[in-house]
Amino acid sequence: MARLGVETVGCAGGVVPDGADAVLLIAMWISPGHRGRGIGDALVTEVVDWARENGWSRVELRVADGNEAARRLFVRNGFEPTGQREPLPSNPTVDTEMLVRKVS
Repeated sequence: MARLGVETVGCAGGVVPDGADAVLLIAMWISPGHRGRGIGDALVTEVVDWARENGWSRVELRVADGNEAARRLFVRNGFEPTGQREPLPSNPTVDTEMLVRKVS
């Protein structure tokens, strides 16, 4: 979670689903008024660092089609598109693509 004073300005989570072999970065969000200030980069770094500290070799995520700002953030932070696609669980009319980053 990212805070400025008492205001929450961003969040991201890292989970390991049952049977998975990688950390899944989920629930990434930055307050619209605070975007473009490096908060997203810091949150991605925190999740990747957590994965490394806990012995995971990969972090995966899904980015929704049309969310180019998020895609740029993730690619800038070392994530690569896999071409693997599936519908967004909360809105099956929106497609997503998996991106992956190796953790060293």
